[in-house]
Amino acid sequence: MRQTLDQAKLWISQDEGGYSNEPHDPGGPTKFGIDFRDYHAYIDAKGTAEDVKALTLDQAFKIYEDHYWNPCNCNLLPAGVDYFTFDSALLSGVGAATKWLQRAVGAAPDGKIGPKTLAKVAEADPLTVLTKMEAYRRARLHTLANWPIYGRGWTNRVNKATSRAKKLIQAHAKEVVNGTTAYLSSPKAGSS
Repeated sequence: MRQTLDQAKLWISQDEGGYSNEPHDPGGPTKFGIDFRDYHAYIDAKGTAEDVKALTLDQAFKIYEDHYWNPCNCNLLPAGVDYFTFDSALLSGVGAATKWLQRAVGAAPDGKIGPKTLAKVAEADPLTVLTKMEAYRRARLHTLANWPIYGRGWTNRVNKATSRAKKLIQAHAKEVVNGTTAYLSSPKAGSS
């Protein structure tokens, strides 16, 4: 949902923090979660580590929206599912995040959230989708070579993202009828 974007950007920037250049991080120099490769791809192909260090929050927000939020069609996802998909895309890539969403709703995992995926998302329970996506994300992180170094931090990040997503889902719940929660509908899958 579009309403989630501003809050999502703030959460991500807080989680990612300031500048770092960890020797074991394959992304190299990173600020607000924007690593050297992102900087080269989206801002300046000749950028240096000092340029990454000088990255502004506004520049990071533009990259978040243009290269992670929009490609995942988060504006068309239910609150909570949108945030978790976005957070997953930033950490594991748009392709992985979209495929986790597609698997969670029973759509073909082609890495592109289009009308068929959005129709399945609209039919699915957001909490169930979140639970499945969380499991896929955790399983993937455990396979990474840097798990022994970063596993604790990644686990904390998934825990935080899951908790926030659940709160967003609950905040948009309409009512509980006969033990089933009905959710405010997300925008229809018009243009994708």
